[in-house]
Amino acid sequence: MEDALNHGIKVLDVGCGTGCWTMDMANDFPDSHFVGVDVTDLFPKDGLKSNCTFAKANTLEGLPFEDGTFDYTFQRFMFLAFTPADWAKVISELVRVTKSGGWVELVESDCNLQETPPSYLEFQNAFIAGTRARGFDIDLVRNLGSTL
Repeated sequence: MEDALNHGIKVLDVGCGTGCWTMDMANDFPDSHFVGVDVTDLFPKDGLKSNCTFAKANTLEGLPFEDGTFDYTFQRFMFLAFTPADWAKVISELVRVTKSGGWVELVESDCNLQETPPSYLEFQNAFIAGTRARGFDIDLVRNLGSTL
């Protein structure tokens, strides 16, 4: 991937938040073009490099890009943004905007830590129970590869 980024590709950062990763990558790989999208408009408007842009978009409503626009589609830490019913649509949308032969990278967590102190285990169990009560299943992230 680093070779491709050095040569110049189109990259989409889905759920970019404040755009830190997008801007860092645009700085590190000036021959590639980076687009960050998020449902909230927290990203900067001024002082951006010419290879970095941002747009407000909701993946569940469809990303505002043609099929096969990006070589590399990146999404991270969205495990509390989507219900189990949402994930199939989200992944389908990420694949749709990625070129055939392109790369979709999902960086997620199930929040299960190994060898934790008993006090943290109580917190972890309460956190997981709270997410399930709100309709999220963070264990689902372990199976996202097969969904892709």
